[in-house]
Amino acid sequence: MDQILALAELPDEFTIPSSFSLVGYWQIYKSEFLDHLYGGSATVCVTEAGLGRLSGPVAEAVARTGAPEPDGRTRAEVPIESLDMARREFLALGADIEVLAPPELRADLAATARATAALY
Repeated sequence: MDQILALAELPDEFTIPSSFSLVGYWQIYKSEFLDHLYGGSATVCVTEAGLGRLSGPVAEAVARTGAPEPDGRTRAEVPIESLDMARREFLALGADIEVLAPPELRADLAATARATAALY
């Protein structure tokens, strides 16, 4: 409240139209928001253990677009906010996720994995 400099109550009233659906509005708003937030995508293969560790829009995308691979993993197209954010999120899954595309994200993860392995 310390940022409000003045306040005046107006005599006007507002009635919510009977055709308005808050649920419908929220679904459209959320979809548009996520489309702008997640400006890219990555193709990944995730193990069964990795699937259980996914959350948020990535988990939703895997549930929606996932297809089983012969090796038991699930292949899916998932949204990414940026290459840096995707790298951090996917590194947390370790060997339970393989990034197939985009190539620059795959190369970045491979380099990070090599550097980590060199420490041990």
